Amino acid sequence: MKTLSFNINIHKYYLLKKYRFFDIGNDNFYFDEQSTCSSIEDSEKNCLRPALEMLLALVRQYKRRFKFSITISGFAIQLIERCCSSIISLLKQLAQTGAVEFVASPYNHSLAGINDTEEFKRQIRLSVSEIQRLFNVTPETVQNSDLIYTDSIGSAAFDEGFKAILVQPEKRSLEVKGSDYLYFHPTAQRLKIIPQNQNYCQLFENALKDSKLFAPDYLVAQLGTKAAGGDIMFASINCEYLDGSKYNNKDVLAYVKSFVESILASKRFKFDVPSAAVQKYQPIGPYKLPDPVPGLNYPSYLAPWLGNDLQREAFSKMNALKEKIKLVSNQPLQLIWQRLQCSDYFYFMSDGYLNNANQNIVSNPFGTPYNAFIVYMNIIGDLERRTDLEINNAKTDHLTDKQIADSIKYYQTKIKQLKQEYQKRSLL
Repeated sequence: MKTLSFNINIHKYYLLKKYRFFDIGNDNFYFDEQSTCSSIEDSEKNCLRPALEMLLALVRQYKRRFKFSITISGFAIQLIERCCSSIISLLKQLAQTGAVEFVASPYNHSLAGINDTEEFKRQIRLSVSEIQRLFNVTPETVQNSDLIYTDSIGSAAFDEGFKAILVQPEKRSLEVKGSDYLYFHPTAQRLKIIPQNQNYCQLFENALKDSKLFAPDYLVAQLGTKAAGGDIMFASINCEYLDGSKYNNKDVLAYVKSFVESILASKRFKFDVPSAAVQKYQPIGPYKLPDPVPGLNYPSYLAPWLGNDLQREAFSKMNALKEKIKLVSNQPLQLIWQRLQCSDYFYFMSDGYLNNANQNIVSNPFGTPYNAFIVYMNIIGDLERRTDLEINNAKTDHLTDKQIADSIKYYQTKIKQLKQEYQKRSLL
């Protein structure tokens, strides 16, 4: 009997204002708080509440025969607690059933995993802490933002004590025989790796968007067709796909309920959560995916976020602020930088993933990738200006020991860079 492991992703982000070049130095507020909260309230009404209530009813009806996992970003937790706190109560009820696993992820839904292991670990620890605080459970499974994965991300997950990690399969991982097998990390072999079945996930998402395609019997039959052998099929679904108002599919939750009932009635498959599934099956081999080489173009699997010059420049500028941010005691500046790490902002700069409305449920709030880039860079520019002022005006007696040490490291690096530049000019 094949195991089905379905994961529901809940993620929200802070909407940016249309911050213009002339706002730099004149406007310290970058986020559209009102529109952000309105967006969350709409999501509660059309998606989060009805979907979670339906899933809770199914879990109770089938008494742990129906199981699934939830990944909720830190920003989603922040915004839901602020704008529609009753949703937290529904999530707590799901946690109390024992049939729902909460999966940890980077708190900021950032891309830190590909270039900053320590920041990635910090965000994962914060995610775990929030899940423990709210739901009284400790995550045993982790996923990176958007299921992005490399060997170093797996190593970091193992260092943080996780048993399993959910990943988006990559063709360059030559050891992978199929997405429905369990794998292990090449060096941290106790970490189990569960790749997503992309074919079935796409089929399911298309059916959620078009009621004509959603035939539960057909989807259940396709579980065998789309499967790649193996024991476990993992599919991760964005919760927004359960919003019937987005594609005028008001019966979407009824279809999902019928789909779950059809699977259980078939007796050919069973539902389970990732941490339990990895204990029941043996991995077939290592899953190897080397890290991107510094200084070269990012690999194709990072193209949605770092595939063009605009995205790479914005990502580089944001990361360049890290060392300066460490030096300031101004918490609002630090929180702004944390928010600006969110991968959505780089996704909106993409010129190849938001054009086809039939393929993606996400719309670009900026209209065009170039507008997204300009707004983001204006905000980063003003944040850097404010950070520089804060550093220049800081009194040493107000700094912590760590900030003093970070300051020494920062200025030593700057002095080294300036010396190198001076030597180059001397040779001309």
